[in-house]
Formats: sequence, C-alpha cells, structure tokens
Amino acid sequence: MELDGEILQFFIEDSQDNLSETEKILLSFEAGGEDLDDELVNRVIRAVHTIEGSADSAGLENIREFTNWMGNILNLFYNKQMAANSYIILVLLESVEFLRGLIENAGSSNEANISEQLEKLKSAAKMVTKPRVLIADDQNFFRTMIRKMLVSLNCEIVGEAGNGEEAVELFFREEPDLLFLDMHMPIKNGDKALEEIIRSYPDAHVVMLTSIGDSDVVVKCLKLGAMNYVLKGTTREKMKEVIEESIRKIQQ
Repeated sequence: MELDGEILQFFIEDSQDNLSETEKILLSFEAGGEDLDDELVNRVIRAVHTIEGSADSAGLENIREFTNWMGNILNLFYNKQMAANSYIILVLLESVEFLRGLIENAGSSNEANISEQLEKLKSAAKMVTKPRVLIADDQNFFRTMIRKMLVSLNCEIVGEAGNGEEAVELFFREEPDLLFLDMHMPIKNGDKALEEIIRSYPDAHVVMLTSIGDSDVVVKCLKLGAMNYVLKGTTREKMKEVIEESIRKIQQ
C-alpha cells in the first residue's frame, strides 16, 4: 500500500517526537540504575505504543513489529518481571537509533532488513528469568567484584566457594546455570574441579577465572568443556564484556 505523502509526513513527524521522548527517558534510566520510576516507564510505553499503532494503521509492518518488541520489554520493566540492567538499556537505546532510521525512511521501511536488531530485542526479552550463578575463587575481593558485576546484569548468586572442592560440592547441590571457576584454588585446582563437574554434567556452563600466565591450562579447560575465560589482569570493562557475552550465550 502506497501512503499519501501528507499522511506519511505526519506519521514521521509524530513518531520522531515520541521517539525523542523515549530516548530522553531511556538515557535517564541508564544514568540512574535499576530503580525505575513507574510513571516514566509508562510514558515510554505509551510513546512506543503510539508509534506501533500508527505504523499498524499505515501498513508499515517492520516498524510495527519492531516497536511491538520494544514495548514487550518495557512492559516487563513495568510489571517488575525484569530488572533494567545496563545491557538491556543499551539494547533499547540501540533500538531507538535503529528505529529512528526506519521512521526517517518510513516509505521504504518495509523493505529494510530488521532481523539483526530485532534478534537483539528478542534475546533481551528472554532475560526475564535471572540466571542462577555460582562463583568459586579463593580471593574474597575478586568474588565480590564478580558478584557486583553479575548482580548488575540481573543474575541471582546461588553460592560462593573459596576452594575447588567446595566449588564442586556447591555445583552438584545447586546445579547453577553458570559457574565462574578460578584456575588456582586450595585443595583442588580449577581444572580438576572442572573435569569432575563436566564428567557428571557434560552440558555445564563454566567460565574460568585465570591469570595471564595460564594459557596452557586455559586451552586444556576449553578442551574439557569450559565455555569461556576471564583474564584477571584485564580491565573491569573487559571482564564485564566477557561476563555479558557468557550470560547471553546461556540464554539463547
């Protein structure tokens, strides 16, 4: 269906106004953390649903579908089914920018390829259930740092271990979705603990915590079945990137 030029221009201008408000509020969410104001969330939902409804009436299917998925995630926030962690807010802000391009070119938006950005939204929507995570490291300060990163990413910490034997026992008892396992620990090293866990749980998701000189042991652990590793000597930003990547993998 070919839209009347005047109607199309009205849709673009009205949608851009709603999108600007959405972006402004999402940026305030990014700065303010996970405690969201319900009225602000509701304002974003109304703005996104207005775009969705207008796109539906105009037959702009890609814009309608895209805003529908944005609205799904925002409704999860509003209903307290999902925490507004930094990754999800980032996905929404990226989606606003992508949607802006669709709206600016609304007349040809149905021919645009939205699959990649839409998949990010769908993956984010799967993060309703908090991943259950176990942390095993003999350094308390490092466990604390990893714990804070995981909590900020909407994870539930089901236990912490200070040695390899305790890590295996806790894993068998809690059966977490994800285990962060230090390479060097008292009583039982990480590679031995990993081997024992994988023997009983071949599909276990384990991320090794390692130092820069452990490359040979890291290779061994990856061959045994570890899904990834975090290099302790790197920056916190890089650690968080690896942790986020590992969480996304187990939620796909």
